[in-house]
Amino acid sequence: MALKIKTVRFLLERISHSTYKDYLNALKQLFFYLKGNIKDNPIYDEYVLYYENNKDTLPMNSNPDPSRYFNEFMPPDFETAKLYSFMVFKGLTDLNNEDLFTNYIEDFILSRESSFDLLTIDFNKRFYAYFLNAIEDILNANPEFSDSDNERPQGKFTFIIHGHDNFLKTETQLLLKLAGINN
Repeated sequence: MALKIKTVRFLLERISHSTYKDYLNALKQLFFYLKGNIKDNPIYDEYVLYYENNKDTLPMNSNPDPSRYFNEFMPPDFETAKLYSFMVFKGLTDLNNEDLFTNYIEDFILSRESSFDLLTIDFNKRFYAYFLNAIEDILNANPEFSDSDNERPQGKFTFIIHGHDNFLKTETQLLLKLAGINN
């Protein structure tokens, strides 16, 4: 199956507008879609390999104080920040249950008294722009796309199937003629 940019953009939009309750599912949908539809993409492979090689360094796996880690660490160069953000979002999808996700997001922000939705927004403010750039890199390197939703039929001729209403048939023919379509 080929990658549909329209679908990726829809899933990214869902992530950016998700509330706390549906955030994790939106992330999982995106990563499941990417995994199933990306083939022969060296950039995607690089991001996944970076994740596999470094996932043990993520705060939910190694650090007793995730909020301190996240607030103090963001790679200084842009390319590494994109890799790191991809790894953070991918790491969230690999959490085994919602309780771990709750603890992870909760610990992300240093002792703030906020709703979980606000914590999710703060999390996105920190990482989402870098993550979008990572996904854009992946899309640009993908050799195969399918935008069949946007394809228009080729040609300038059409065949009108009609019933017994000659007036309606003539009106339709006139409309098509004005649109530059021969019948």
